[in-house]
Amino acid sequence: MLKKLFILVFVVAIVGVASIPMWTSYIADSAFAKPELPDAPEMADKAIRLKMYFYMYADARKIAEKAIIYFPESKFAPSYIYSAGLCAEKEKKIDVAIHWYQCFLERYPKHSWAANTTNALEKLKGIYK
Repeated sequence: MLKKLFILVFVVAIVGVASIPMWTSYIADSAFAKPELPDAPEMADKAIRLKMYFYMYADARKIAEKAIIYFPESKFAPSYIYSAGLCAEKEKKIDVAIHWYQCFLERYPKHSWAANTTNALEKLKGIYK
């Protein structure tokens, strides 16, 4: 009995992990389908963070870039822009990362992430330019 329970838990865990791309995309699609909902910007942010957590940087960057367009005045806008830059950096798309980091610094020069963004931007410019 214990062996069957262990196998069941193992199978459920595998199915759960395998479905992460599907349900994170669903969260993002739900946010963009009804952008007027008050929790839509937060849903997009959660989808971005979950995709980044599971190293799905290309998908996360696409969602972040779309969220920048859909929710430009959201309280999550700094997170969208920074995430787009970080994902591009992880994807080795240096020009894209530089663009988003510069955009972040132009819009939010006093943000608490500005120092980290400046360091990342200088590193990228120094190494790749």
